[in-house]
Amino acid sequence: MKNIFYILIFISCAFFLNPASANEYKEKCMQYRAVPNVKIALEFDELKYNHTKTPRTLARLQREKFSGKLLNGYQVMGLTTYDFGTELNFKLEEKIINNGLTCYYPTEITLVLSMRYPTIYISKTVSKNSCQYDQLLRHEHMHLQLAAAAFEAYAPVLKERFLEAVKKYPVAGRPKKDVSMDVVRDDLTKKYMSVLTPLVQTLQNEIDTEQAKLDTPENYKKEQTLCQN
Repeated sequence: MKNIFYILIFISCAFFLNPASANEYKEKCMQYRAVPNVKIALEFDELKYNHTKTPRTLARLQREKFSGKLLNGYQVMGLTTYDFGTELNFKLEEKIINNGLTCYYPTEITLVLSMRYPTIYISKTVSKNSCQYDQLLRHEHMHLQLAAAAFEAYAPVLKERFLEAVKKYPVAGRPKKDVSMDVVRDDLTKKYMSVLTPLVQTLQNEIDTEQAKLDTPENYKKEQTLCQN
């Protein structure tokens, strides 16, 4: 069956300045900016297997978590789930320039794209020592492999767009040192994630479309014939 996605997005609180003043401060700070070191990594958690659920439980799980529609005449005998997440961390430095203007610069930025908690469910009504179990396992592995391949293929696009965001929002300026590093970090995080969020949604939509091609009556019938003697 189709995979379940959870998109984990940082929701940050921003601080606000008068737009004209903010632009003026930013332009002044840009004169002293340093080029940050940007790292982007992919992470895959260890695959888990679950053989404790009934078809009814798997159907409910699919509906609750993915709003999945069941094909008429078919039980949910297998299901693959995982979380698709993003994590953004960076180090900041501050520099006080003329007239007490304080500039904040990201020096090291790390974006982690992760496939978390991947789990393949096979109904407990299916014997592990059976052709049907092996066939279901192959089907669910195909779902997971498809998602992982799309995840890796789309990573360069995410990286390119993220680097564009880093260049667009390289510094934050304040008229004086009256704000904590955490507030500055939250503001920059919000700006970076405003670029990444729609890209992550696009990736999810593309994977959903490809996953649906595996869960068709035609494909199910073809797979069922593999275990007919």
